[in-house]
Amino acid sequence: MNKKFPLQKVLEHRNRIYEIKLQELEKLKMELSNIENELTILEAEYKRISNDVLNLKNESLLMKPLYDKYLLRVENAINNTKKRLKDKNDEIEQKKEEVVKALNDKKVMEKLKEKHIIDYRNFLKKEELKMIDELVITRFKNDNEI
Repeated sequence: MNKKFPLQKVLEHRNRIYEIKLQELEKLKMELSNIENELTILEAEYKRISNDVLNLKNESLLMKPLYDKYLLRVENAINNTKKRLKDKNDEIEQKKEEVVKALNDKKVMEKLKEKHIIDYRNFLKKEELKMIDELVITRFKNDNEI
C-alpha cells in the first residue's frame, strides 16, 4: 500500500476551486454593497429634488419642467439600480450554491484522504504483526534446533 494519498492532486485542485469560488463570492458581495450605496445616494437625491419642487415659488415656476425632467431621470436611474441590485442578488445566490458544491466536493476528497490514512495505518499494523510473528516463529525454530 502506498503511503502517499493517490488523489492528492485532485484534493489540491478542489481546494483551489473552493478558494476561487469564495473569492468570487466576496467580489460579488462588494459589488452588491456598491450598488446599494449608489441606490441610497440616488434615493436621497430624488427626495432632495422632490422637496425642491414642492418648495418652488411662483417666480421659479419656469424651472419646474427642468426639475420634472431631472426627477424622471433620477427615477429611471433608481429603477435601473434596483434591477441591477436584484440581478446581483440572484448572481450571489447562484455563486453561494457553487461555493456549497465546491465545499462538498472538497470535503469528499478530505474524507477519502482520511480514510486512506486510516487504511494505511491499519496496513502498517498488519505488517508489523506479520514481522513480529515471523520473528517469533524464527526464534522458536532456532530454540528448537539447539
